[in-house]
Amino acid sequence: YYATPKIARVVPPKAFYPPPRVDSAILEWRPRRAYNQKIDEGFFDLVRVGFVHPRKMLKKNLLFALGVLISSEKLEACFKLANISKTARPGELTVENWMNLFKCLKTDK
Repeated sequence: YYATPKIARVVPPKAFYPPPRVDSAILEWRPRRAYNQKIDEGFFDLVRVGFVHPRKMLKKNLLFALGVLISSEKLEACFKLANISKTARPGELTVENWMNLFKCLKTDK
């Protein structure tokens, strides 16, 4: 939300000991100017809850954390409205997806 990441440099496995089986990267974060708008803290709470188990499907994370507050049907409707796949994982969403999901969940619970 606050910055855009850019890969500054790829670091090969041989730069580490023991060498991993993957390449690593150095990220550069460039601040966004458009974030000056006031954002509800609930947005960041939703993102935090969504990433509790980053490899699990987002829907399961949210139902586990918010199941008392929201029905599965409402969550599915919000996923559809925000153009999010039912099987999406938290890291697959764009900031815009998260914002649309938050706006939908915030309306008439």
